[in-house]
Amino acid sequence: MTFAEKLQRLRKEKGMSQEQLAAALMVSRQAISKWETGESLPDAGKLVQLSRLFTVSVDVLLKEELALIREEKTEKDESERLRREETPEPAAEKPKYTALLVLGTVLSAVGALGFTVIWVLSTMIETWAASATTSADGVTTYTCGGGYSFAGFVDFYRLEAVCVVLGVLLATGILLLVWRWYRRRGGDFPKGI
Repeated sequence: MTFAEKLQRLRKEKGMSQEQLAAALMVSRQAISKWETGESLPDAGKLVQLSRLFTVSVDVLLKEELALIREEKTEKDESERLRREETPEPAAEKPKYTALLVLGTVLSAVGALGFTVIWVLSTMIETWAASATTSADGVTTYTCGGGYSFAGFVDFYRLEAVCVVLGVLLATGILLLVWRWYRRRGGDFPKGI
């Protein structure tokens, strides 16, 4: 038996009309009518007044109604769970591009670290280079001198290929990080790029 049926039965057992019950609870007759047709439920304060008036507990008034509400909630929860299973989560639709962040950071770091190591070594290790100068009278003088320079260090130790690889790693890492930044913002590269 629903709350509406119980209320109607209890009111009739007491020999009260809807108007009399409405006056006792200080509500409109339409409110009582809606409660008895199941269109709405009274608030907690009115439920307590009804339980006192009819000398039944609130639990007795609502027990069947609570069961129906629980069933509706269970059905709603089940339908929500099924809907979530059928539709992908927003996080799955827009990946976080974590792999791009890690790969871009590692490649950039390796490239930058490599260039830094070569530069530091070039400031610590003296390199010798032969140079030839020709004077105005056509005499060529060959000299050998030492110095500390990045280009001289790379040339003396033949590190040109290493510098090319480090440059490619650094550029690739930076491009991956920039691409990730654009994708996370929801954009894409302009068509010309």
